[in-house]
Parts: sequence; structure tokens; C-alpha cells
Amino acid sequence: MKDKNQIIGFALLALLTFGYFWYTQTDAKKIRAIEQLKQDSIKAAQAKLNPNDTLAQTKKDSAANAQNQIAKNAASFAAATTADTTLTAQTDLATYIFSTKGGFLKQVTLKKYKQLSKDKTTENVHLQSNIKQIDGVFYNIATSTGNVNTKNITFGASKIEKNTSGATVVTLEANSTDGKKLSHIFTLANNNYMVNWDISASANANFFTNNTINANWALTLDHKESDNEYDIQNAELSYKDEKEYDYYKLMNGKQKTFSNPVKWVGVHQRFFATAIVPQEGKTLNKVDINVVYNKDSSNAIITSNATFDMAFDATTNKANTQLYYGPVDYNELKQYNNSMEDMVNFGQGIFSFVKYINRYVILPFFNMLTGFMGNYGIIILLMTLFIRLLTSPLVYKSYLSGAKMKLLKPDLEVLKKKHGDDTQAYSMDQMKLFREAGVNPLGGCIPALIQMPIFISLYNFFNSTIGLRGKEFLWSKDLSVFDSIANLGFDIPFYGGHVSLFTILTVIASLLISLQTMNSTPDQNNPLMKYMPYIFPVIMLGFFNRLPAALTWYYFVSNLFTLVLQFCIQKFILNPDKIRAEMEEKKKKNKNTKSKWQTKLEDMQKSQAKIAEIKNKNKN
Repeated sequence: MKDKNQIIGFALLALLTFGYFWYTQTDAKKIRAIEQLKQDSIKAAQAKLNPNDTLAQTKKDSAANAQNQIAKNAASFAAATTADTTLTAQTDLATYIFSTKGGFLKQVTLKKYKQLSKDKTTENVHLQSNIKQIDGVFYNIATSTGNVNTKNITFGASKIEKNTSGATVVTLEANSTDGKKLSHIFTLANNNYMVNWDISASANANFFTNNTINANWALTLDHKESDNEYDIQNAELSYKDEKEYDYYKLMNGKQKTFSNPVKWVGVHQRFFATAIVPQEGKTLNKVDINVVYNKDSSNAIITSNATFDMAFDATTNKANTQLYYGPVDYNELKQYNNSMEDMVNFGQGIFSFVKYINRYVILPFFNMLTGFMGNYGIIILLMTLFIRLLTSPLVYKSYLSGAKMKLLKPDLEVLKKKHGDDTQAYSMDQMKLFREAGVNPLGGCIPALIQMPIFISLYNFFNSTIGLRGKEFLWSKDLSVFDSIANLGFDIPFYGGHVSLFTILTVIASLLISLQTMNSTPDQNNPLMKYMPYIFPVIMLGFFNRLPAALTWYYFVSNLFTLVLQFCIQKFILNPDKIRAEMEEKKKKNKNTKSKWQTKLEDMQKSQAKIAEIKNKNKN
């Protein structure tokens, strides 16, 4: 009856829930219909009162008034209505297009990297594409006619030249009618992606109140990878304040206000970053940044808008900062000595300790292999085999412990029959048996725990290394995203809409390992443990299907090596007769000795037995 009542209760709850959703949806439709009726009535009334005063006309007039006000404030400079012209500068690594309208970068294109999104595979990666004059860093200045933003000023005088160190210098100048000058000077080095930006003003220009530049930084990030969803999952807002580096994931957007000065702040996708980096000794102040994740957008997946203050030096009449447009590459970012290399997720959060394994062990080995080999699938294979060989002694100890536990199974069955339901007495004799036989019951777990940091570090490494981006191997066209041998045309919950062959191979290898392990260890009475070899691969199938091919290829090779190593150890190395003889010898040697731990357990058992005896007497 109880079960029947529960079923009826759940059914009623489900009906109420669906009824609530139906009611709210219907009610919402009614509200929208009423609101639309109101809007239609207002529009009709406005049209009767003044047929020419439409909403479009009102918007047009507002825009015209705003533009007139901007032109008035910028009267002493060439207004933004002046035709825009561009300047193009080249370095070995990137192409920079500057706009005279606003005096800032209009587009940055990286030469070494291609767009991998399906509709842009022939293009190079753009980290700034300011076609509509939206993106960039702009700020307000005070003029004789009012405040004006630099995006509304045309920097008419411009030139490109080389300095004494061979760097390209782009200068954009805006001259006012009262003899004041505002200059933007960009210095582009050939060997890195950092752009030095100097803001210079003529003496006594008094453009900035309290010698502080109030700037706004607008940024739009578009699709660059073939797997946009995975790209955005790895997007972050990164920064370093006066103490340390920190970050925030951007999956659901982020609003962040910094109470302390910031040494740099950047927004980055999985493999590419844009950051504002004041020169050494300088900071950004009062930074407030808002990042929006546009999940359903066909192009702009992240839009960011930030405000910040930076100091203007009244002595030199300059402000200096730097702009980074480049890859999230550890080797590249490390050279700037400002912790920007932490943007490469070699280990974060509670697993941040593994980043040191990646930086000082895995990465140097990877760089060495890429120095003489171009096939990245083979490089991953060699790295995996090397790591597995290093950890093979731990694997051997784990299997040796499992073999000993299997040999002790008959003795454990005898103890179960002896003690029956007295689990405490059984546990005491079980520990005694383990001690005498020289068996550590955690011997199979400890080696696995020791290996975990290595496996976690490799997971982060293959997931975050830009060197794998766009590299082909076997049927995978890009090792940095999932390999797909078939598109289903529909999504399966917890699985996705494609079939990853590397994932399937990994799952099969994992299943074989589990079955082989179950056959080599004592039988499990827990039904869940019996079905675990089948449950875990199914879970893995769902989780791994979206992982990059580099990761699933690594897991497959690792599992295959484990399977072969496990078979060889159990078939040719572990000798049951020899192990049994060693255990019997240890039993004889340790039979009359007790460890401190066992002595304490026995004392505890005796104390509990006395307490139980006293309780029984009191009851009687």
C-alpha cells in the first residue's frame, strides 16, 4: 500500500508540475498579447496625432542630435565624420591595420594561425576586427568646446617608420585648431606579439583631469575553432593584481570590479588572448569589466566592455601601456615575466600543483620531440609510452598486491565462516592475516594515487597546448578538437551528435582492462562492484566524446599499454607459487609478533567488548 501511495503521490506531483508550466506559458502568452495590443494602440494614436512623427523618425532625430553634439564637442579637432583611412604595418608574426578614425587598431591578423571555424578556414586568425568602429581602447579628453571621446576624433597626420632597434613605429596625430596635439605611437617588435602604445600630448594641453585617463576597452571575440562550444568552455577572464594571478571562467559571463590596482587584465579563448598590460611599474586602476557569453551567436561568442583609469605623466606628457594580441602559448607568454603564462591551463584550482609537472617535465620533453618530428600523433604516442614506462614499477606493485589478495581468498573465507556476523572480530583477524602474510590491503590503491598527478597533468597539457591546434593524425583533421567519423544529425543526451572513434577505442580498452582486473582479484560480493566494469565505460563514452582527439588518442594508447603490461605481468612475471611460498614464509616469521597498530586495535576491541558486557548486565 505504501508503494502504491508513493506512486500516486509522484503522479500527482508530475501532473501539478506540468500543469504549472502549461499555465505559466499560457498566461505569458496572454500577457504578451495584451502588451502587443497596447503597443499597437499607442502607435495608432501617435500616427493619428502626427502621421510624420513615427518611431523611426524619432530615432533618426535622436541620432542626428547626438552626432551634432559630438561634432560640436570635437570642433577643435577633425571630427569623426571625416573619411576614415587606414595604415598597414607588418611584423614577422602579425599584420596590423590602424584606423585614423579613433587613432587605434582596426584589425590584428596573426600570420602563423588559421581560422578553423568551418566558414573561415582560408583566413588567418583575427584578434581584432573593428569594422564598425566598436572595438578598441578609447578615452575622453577635455577640449575648449567640451569633452570628446577619441573614437570621435580623426587622427589625420600619420606615418610609419623604423626605429634604431628595427621595430616598426606607427604614429597617428590629431591636431586642434588652437595648436594642441594628441599623438598615438605604436611600436611593433618583430619577435613578439606585444604592442607598445604611447599616448602623448602637447605641453599644457590639459586634456586629462587630475592627470588621469578614463578609458573604455571594448572587445569582441568571434569563432576561431571548429568546436566552438569547447572553445568557449575554456574561455577565461584572466588578470594579475599586486599579489597574484587569478582567473574566472566565462561560460555564463562575468562582471568583475577590481578594488586594487591591476598589473594586467585579459580575455582569452582557449588558444588566443587579448590583454592590456601596463609597462613595468605601472598599473590599471578602478578596473570594471563585464564579459557576456553569447551562446547562440553565429559570430560574436564573447563581447567584453571594460572601464579603467591609467596615469598620465604630466612631466613627460605621456602615458605608456602595452597591448597583447597573440596565442595562449606558454613559451611565448613566459618571456614577458609578468605571469601571463598562467593563462595556459596546465593546472588550475585544486589541481594547480600539476602545472609544475607540465612546465618542467612534460613541456620540455614535448618541445624536444617536436624539434625533430612533425607527426604530432606519433609524438603523443611516444610521450605516453615514456610516461607509462616510468610508472610501470608502480603498476607492478599494484598487480602484485592484487595477486597476494587473490591467494589469501581461501583464508579469508575460513575467517568469515568462523566469525559469522561478528564483523569486528573478522576485521581483527583479517588485519592479522594481512600483517603475517606481508600484504598491504591498500597496496593496489597507493600506486594508482601516486600516478594520478601525472595523468591529470597530461590531461591539462594535451587540452591546452596550442601546438596541437590544426594538426592532423589518422582520421582526425584537428587534434585539438574531437575526431568525428560520423555526424548523427541529431543529439543524443549525454553523448552528442557525432561519433568519436578514438573515444570508442578508449572505452573498449578500458572495458578489457576492467574485466582483466576483475578476473585477477578476489570475487566481489557487492553487486555494484560486479557491474562496475560495464558501468564505467558507458559513463566514459559520454564524457569523452567531446574531448579533443589528442586527449582521447592519449587515453587509448595509455589504456592499450596498460592492457599489454597487465597481461605480461600476470602471465609471465608474477609466479603464484613463488608468491605463495614467500607469504607462507612471512606468516611463520610474523606469527608471534604484533604491530603497534594491531595492539591498539585489540585494546579498542577489548574495551568495546567490556562496554557491551556492562550494557547487557544493566539490561538484565
